[in-house]
Amino acid sequence: MPRESFTSVLDTNLTGSFSVAQRAIKGMMRARSGRIIFISSAVALRGQSGQRERLLQQIPVGLLAQPQEIADVVHRRGQGYINGEIIYVDGGAAMGH
Repeated sequence: MPRESFTSVLDTNLTGSFSVAQRAIKGMMRARSGRIIFISSAVALRGQSGQRERLLQQIPVGLLAQPQEIADVVHRRGQGYINGEIIYVDGGAAMGH
């Protein structure tokens, strides 16, 4: 990967997330409440090319989650008692990894 591409990936995925969290925290501190939830793809943990096709082949249920399914999991699991966790919503693709 060329250095420029690497820098772009870090700026988007790391620096961008940090900047959003830093800005959100100010309002959360004033409100004395709030949650920050970062969502990424399964590929964030195991990078791979041709990811969609491979994920579909690996997922036991054989389909990709719909946005509402992800939102439902975040809503149910993110009620305030979870800190620093990775919650897999991948139809089983992470099994054995």
